[in-house]
Amino acid sequence: MIGEEAAAERIARLEEQIEDLREAIGRSQRLMLAGQAALAAGLVAVALILVGLIGFTAVRAVGAIALGLGGTVLMGSSRGSTDKFARDLAYAEQERTAAIDELALVEVDRGSDSRLGGGSEV
Repeated sequence: MIGEEAAAERIARLEEQIEDLREAIGRSQRLMLAGQAALAAGLVAVALILVGLIGFTAVRAVGAIALGLGGTVLMGSSRGSTDKFARDLAYAEQERTAAIDELALVEVDRGSDSRLGGGSEV
């Protein structure tokens, strides 16, 4: 019985960890999207400056380049984090499956147990 309680606690802990990792993956993917948007905005700003649709100033040029570089860094960092979280999630899910398998659950035959609504009543 104690072993089953410990396994149940381990499964509950893994379920919580899995949920946390899924949330972290979602946050990381949103940051990656923000990085892509910043990169695109920086590239568009540089292109508009080069074409002359936006007047050239050193501040605008540096800002556009910084936006593009910052977006690239954010996107790359978030991609690395997302990949790590995904690996951790897969490992936690494998651990949870192994913990459930350790319980050696047995299938109940519903036809032989009257408490489960099966079987014949006399």
